[in-house]
Amino acid sequence: MASIGDVLSYSGNAIKNKALEFGQSAVNAAANRAMGYANAQIQRGIDALMDKIPGSLMSLFYTHEDFNTLRLINHQAVHTNFVSEWNFSVSIEGAPSDLDFYVKDISYGFFEANVDEEQYGSMPEAWPMSLNSKRLTMNMRDNEDQRVLQFMINWMCLVFPNWFDGTVGLPLGEQGYVKDVEIFNLNTEGVPNRVLKGAYFPTQVGDISRSRENGAFLEFPITLTMF
Repeated sequence: MASIGDVLSYSGNAIKNKALEFGQSAVNAAANRAMGYANAQIQRGIDALMDKIPGSLMSLFYTHEDFNTLRLINHQAVHTNFVSEWNFSVSIEGAPSDLDFYVKDISYGFFEANVDEEQYGSMPEAWPMSLNSKRLTMNMRDNEDQRVLQFMINWMCLVFPNWFDGTVGLPLGEQGYVKDVEIFNLNTEGVPNRVLKGAYFPTQVGDISRSRENGAFLEFPITLTMF
């Protein structure tokens, strides 16, 4: 039987590991932001310098290059606001208000077609037959009160409210299992731009893997399918 000292030691090590992981993540994020800012400033300086040199003059030394075209491409690359992979937001109807905070990553698509192929000699010919159901997959983290996992389990129970007799619930209505889901891109000022909206229901909650040798946060995948 573990002593009080052993319990306190184990708890202290767990807290220390989580604190170290959080601190390392914060340091890495700050370093990445600082490096990105420094690179952007350096690139802007180079861009400003290149703007002052006539392209015709540069082309005298490098006859095989069109420096006016290269300058235009460079200027466009520096000043284009590319979509950031991490800068997104998720909204699910009826979910806890802070659910978006616990979304680690998402995977979704817009179209996936089934095709039928016919062979003509050595050349295949593909014919579109139907569209697959669109799916949205998310890896979730959770609060200690497990508010996110409990919401997902309750949502799944709406799909199969009487699982013991094999019946399926109603999709629409107050107790319907279909909910509105939205995904937004956020620009550099945090203004949302909706990129996906649809009616979804859960088709997978879990699997959950846990280990006492791992100091990371608990995660679990969920899969939503468009109605």
